[in-house]
Amino acid sequence: MGIMRKVPKFLFDLAIALGALACVLVWLEIKPRDVRGMTLSWPHSFWLIAGVILFAVNIASSMYSLYREKQSTNWRKLYLEENQQRVDLQKEHARVVNRVTELEHQVSEATKPDTSLRAKLIATCDDLSAFAREHGPGPALDRNPGESAEEYIARKWHEQDDYSGKMGADFRLKLVDSVKKLRDEIQRQSGWSEAPLDSAIAKAESRVCSAQAVDDIRKQFWNFASMMEG
Repeated sequence: MGIMRKVPKFLFDLAIALGALACVLVWLEIKPRDVRGMTLSWPHSFWLIAGVILFAVNIASSMYSLYREKQSTNWRKLYLEENQQRVDLQKEHARVVNRVTELEHQVSEATKPDTSLRAKLIATCDDLSAFAREHGPGPALDRNPGESAEEYIARKWHEQDDYSGKMGADFRLKLVDSVKKLRDEIQRQSGWSEAPLDSAIAKAESRVCSAQAVDDIRKQFWNFASMMEG
């Protein structure tokens, strides 16, 4: 298509060049026989002027063609550069969008609560430790001056029974359900079953609850969690 557009221009330049050449030849009195008669009716200097004009037209036409071709090349180069910039921007935008999506997914995964059995056991160990600290080790009673051994034992038994009863009731209200569910989940998932754990739970939910019983449950859960993969 580009070659076909240049054919008329080439023919025009060729005609101008040949016309200029013919004028110069006539002016030099190198006259072909078929145009000899025609030259007699024109002034001799006319052919020189006509040849120069035609040469000038040919040169101007060629220069204009070169200018147009250069302009076309510049515009084509500019278009390709702008198009490449547009493509690069689209690629960068797609990369940024993909990166943002990836980061959002990572944040979502990082903030997602861990609901594994191991995580539940560790969290319950923290709850059991806090519960034991809240109630303390129990009453440590000193014998009052003049108090008999029977009176001291009765008073100490009463204080201990009151402490253990309240602690057991609080354990039943706050922790016993979650502790028993975890014990059953351990047995369902892994088949592990420990008599010391059952014994410690039974004591912690009774009227003889103690900080030691609660800590025994925590130790059993911590041992199970340490044997599981993180």
